[in-house]
Amino acid sequence: ANKNFKVYQKPSTDIQYLGMNGDKAPFDNLKVRQAFNYAIDKDAVLTVALNGYGEVASSIIPSTIFGHKDGPYTYDPKKAKALLKEANFNFNQTLKLWASGDTRKKIAEVVQANLQDLGIKADIEMFEWGAYLQATNSGNQQFFLLGWSSNPDPDSMLTPLFSKGSIGAQNRTRYVNEKVEKLLADGRVEMDQAKRQKIYNDLSDIVMADATWVPLYTGNNIVGANAKLQGVELSPQGLWNIEKLHY
Repeated sequence: ANKNFKVYQKPSTDIQYLGMNGDKAPFDNLKVRQAFNYAIDKDAVLTVALNGYGEVASSIIPSTIFGHKDGPYTYDPKKAKALLKEANFNFNQTLKLWASGDTRKKIAEVVQANLQDLGIKADIEMFEWGAYLQATNSGNQQFFLLGWSSNPDPDSMLTPLFSKGSIGAQNRTRYVNEKVEKLLADGRVEMDQAKRQKIYNDLSDIVMADATWVPLYTGNNIVGANAKLQGVELSPQGLWNIEKLHY
């Protein structure tokens, strides 16, 4: 290690997720979507994606963003298997998992292996990035890997990703819930921070129960600096507070 150099890292406001299209079988079945939330080993995903430099996501809102609340799912293949049984899941079908880029290919392979452990067959279909965005807008995807980078306010991610007005754009799971629509509208105008926190906690609970996503991980922002530099503060967005920097 170089003693003249220091590395700083902090969880970012990004989130990576496995999205399930609720308009397409088998993901039109809530129990199947919930089963997939128990089926994926997120620690293994984080290891292959970032060598562990990040944190496993427990909810749709990253821990670095206002309104975060832990979700109900843990890695539990037995629970996943039981839910699939309840859903009368057809184990003879082969699912299509869509992805783009080297990192998401590695993640897709972990997901594929986790599903194989449950007796689910999934083929990985890789796309070039531009074609991928177009294809996932079309609504033909069964399930797919994507991410989102947000500013620190929850509305800047939740409205694009979970409002019905964003179907055909960023709402690639084609998720619709009228309670969520109301909470999104309330959250935009509420000035009281405690009430606003409750709005986003409630919204998170609903979306996690509906299980349209498997939230996977948030990566760390990592920067290097001269070891003599003092007052280094890194924000979740990777910005420096230069006011406090000094030697």
